[in-house]
Amino acid sequence: MNIFYTNETLYVNLVDTINTDILEILKKRIFRIINDYDIDNIIINVIGGDKKNPLINEFVREYYNRYNGKLVVK
Repeated sequence: MNIFYTNETLYVNLVDTINTDILEILKKRIFRIINDYDIDNIIINVIGGDKKNPLINEFVREYYNRYNGKLVVK
C-alpha cells in the first residue's frame, strides 16, 4: 500500500490482496490523514485485485457516511 498526496488529492495504491486486515489498515490510515489534514479528494487505485470486492464497497459506504469529500476507486 502506497499513499501519497499531490495536487490537493490523496492517492492510495493498493497492491496487496484485499482482505479484512488490509482494509482495517487502509481505514485507519486514510481516516487519520483525512481528519488531520482535511483532504476532500481521494483516489484509490486497486492494482492486481478486485475493484468490486465487497470489502472495498464497505469502505466506500463508511467513507461517505463519515465524510463529504470525493472518493474514486479505480
